[in-house]
Amino acid sequence: MKTITLLLFTLFITACSTKTVTPNLFATGESMVVTYSSQGCFNHSSNILLFHENNVTVYKTMNEWNQKIDKTKMGTLTLTQKDKEGLNKLFAYYHENHDGWCTNVDDIEIKRYKNKKLTSTKKIRDNSCALYERKDVLSFSELIGRVEKKEREPKQNISTFDFSTIYTDKVLKNKVSSLISKMLDKTTANKAYADLEKLGAKATPYIIMQMDDFRELPVTSISLKNRSIDAFEGIRHIGVEKVTDVLSEILAQLEGISFSYIPNDVKSDDDRKRDIYEWRAWLMNKKR
Repeated sequence: MKTITLLLFTLFITACSTKTVTPNLFATGESMVVTYSSQGCFNHSSNILLFHENNVTVYKTMNEWNQKIDKTKMGTLTLTQKDKEGLNKLFAYYHENHDGWCTNVDDIEIKRYKNKKLTSTKKIRDNSCALYERKDVLSFSELIGRVEKKEREPKQNISTFDFSTIYTDKVLKNKVSSLISKMLDKTTANKAYADLEKLGAKATPYIIMQMDDFRELPVTSISLKNRSIDAFEGIRHIGVEKVTDVLSEILAQLEGISFSYIPNDVKSDDDRKRDIYEWRAWLMNKKR
């Protein structure tokens, strides 16, 4: 009886001290395809990340605020040893259950391949937002952001680049300029906001070319249709302080992307200048 009790006690101690073993992401000959979808109140994005050897290639499969399902290659990063350590910790994190009440929900599907043969598939839902507190983990969203930043880096100097040599529609340029002027009048501002959006994506270059306008607005809110999938509200109400804020919000609405997530009422002019830079870099890269 004593022998049985001792054996059970030993097994209990061993079980309690055994850690969950997570497969190493970077085992020899292994590759991985991750489908990563993140959805919140005002955004929905979906990406595919292909991990092979020391590289990750990122594809975009859906714009944030519209429903395009085109698979577009965003770019490739070479992973450092620190990146690999952070990713292995990320997969250890996803090996556990993360239920919660966070309004942002991440859905992940992980397919592992060994010598091009599928070895495992795992689906995960994380609605805990606990990952934001983990500074030691390299998240998928951070990887995607790094690829986006790398691809947006212009090959020419934005400060000296003359967009008017490429975008030559003077009628459209003047329409945008006229609507910006009307934004400065309290009686015409709301209609000017709506009319600028109605011009559509063809006006995007001319809006970007006139973004460096820091004049204060008399009407400090704009209402835009919420294009997020499964949105809680049909209309988004956004606070704005300066002309460039409105232009940035309308550009995000037209193009389904955004380069600034700082609320306009706490945004500094340096933040606004960075936003303008990002839009102009995006436009320059788009034209190449």
